[in-house]
Formats: sequence, structure tokens, C-alpha cells
Amino acid sequence: MKKFLLIYTITGILHGGWIIKFEEKAKDEKPETMKVYISKGMIVSEKKKEVFIFDFTKEIIRIIDHDEKSYFEGKLDEYISFYEKMERDVKGEIEERMKEIPPEYREIMEKMIKPEVNINIRKLDKKEKILGYNTEVYEIETETKGTMFSMKTRTESYISPDLKFVPSEIRKEDAERISKKFEKIKDEYGFSNMISKIEEGFVLKSILYNEEGKEIYRTQAISINKGEIPSSLIEIPKGYEKEELKDILMEK
Repeated sequence: MKKFLLIYTITGILHGGWIIKFEEKAKDEKPETMKVYISKGMIVSEKKKEVFIFDFTKEIIRIIDHDEKSYFEGKLDEYISFYEKMERDVKGEIEERMKEIPPEYREIMEKMIKPEVNINIRKLDKKEKILGYNTEVYEIETETKGTMFSMKTRTESYISPDLKFVPSEIRKEDAERISKKFEKIKDEYGFSNMISKIEEGFVLKSILYNEEGKEIYRTQAISINKGEIPSSLIEIPKGYEKEELKDILMEK
């Protein structure tokens, strides 16, 4: 599934802003890099041949896939509606199938398909400097309980209160408005993670551990610089075919 989204075409160069380069490392896989540009009400993410741009003011999304030479462009409300409809369709299908199950087994099946999820967040007595910036560490424990499926993970999130370039480039009221819309759906892209710490600062490192306490995924900022968004990064190349949202999201 595609990881990134994008906005409208903008000609020229967007002056100012910030460029944060991250290194991502999953267990037993080679590290990958991702660049995040934050400038004048926009967040742009670039990874391999995928690009995501979101316009907080106009709420416009664009997904560009350079491998498939295709793109999607539309409003955030369209994206939200797509996922809401998908969830309704899945729920309806499950409810129809549940009617065929004897009453004595329905409760067991409901626990299987609707596991209990508990999330606990706490601030740790731990600090670390990353790229010269102070960070405060938060621990997020997630426990999923089900009849046939249970999982427990722990994430350490390193947030720098020194970095305020997100609210300096994106208006707080825009970020809060968008965040409320994303509450309606599951945020598979980690997008809300970018805007959820407007007051606290910016996440410079995140480490995910499994139930045994072994690290399974890490992402960390490796450079932070003032910079511009190249127009070539956000323009739709000639010859690229426009796709429906469901097609471009389901290709991966």
C-alpha cells in the first residue's frame, strides 16, 4: 500500500522552510532514507520513488508513483470518505456472515474480529541529544487482546521541545482541524504522528520493540537543515496517468 500522499501542482520554488532527513531500519532489512520537507503550510515526504504532499490550508492531497508513472489528486475529504466507506463495507460483510453463525458462537467470533486494544503513554525519566537538540522520551505501550490473536508492543518516541519549525510553517488551527478529520480513520501513514506534537516539539527518533523487548523497527533524523522544496519534486511529470484513489492505494 502506498505510504505517501501529495497536493496540487505549484510552479517555481517554495522559499524557506525545513528539510529533515530520516533513516529507517526494519529488522533484517537494509536501512532506507526519507526526506520530509515542511514549508509554508505544506508537508512533503519523499522516499524512493514515492512522493507525498499535503496542503494543510487547502486540504488537497496528491499521490505520485514514479514506478507506475501514475498519480492521484483530490481533497482530503475524498480520502477520508474512501476509508470510511471501506470500513462500512467490511463491517456490513462481517455482520451478514455473523447471521449464519449460531448465537452461542457469535460472542467468540466477535472477540476474534474485534480485539480489545489498550494504549498506555507515559513520559520517561530519560533524555538524549540528537543532532544537538535535546529530546524528551515518551513510552507508548500497546496491547491487543483477542480470542485467537494477542500482541504487545512498546515504542519509545524521542521528542525535541527545541524544534518549533512545524508550527512556524503550519498554522496551529490548520493542524488541529486536519488532526480531527484523521481521528475518523486509522492513520496508516503515520501522518498524524507528524502533527500530533505541535506543542511539545518534533519527533526525532522512534524505536518499536516487540513483546520480547527486541527492536524491530527504528526511524531517526540524521540531518536537519533550512531548505527549499524543488518544484520538480511536486510537479506531475508529463505522461503520467491519473488513477482512482482505490487503485493507487491498493497497488502495494
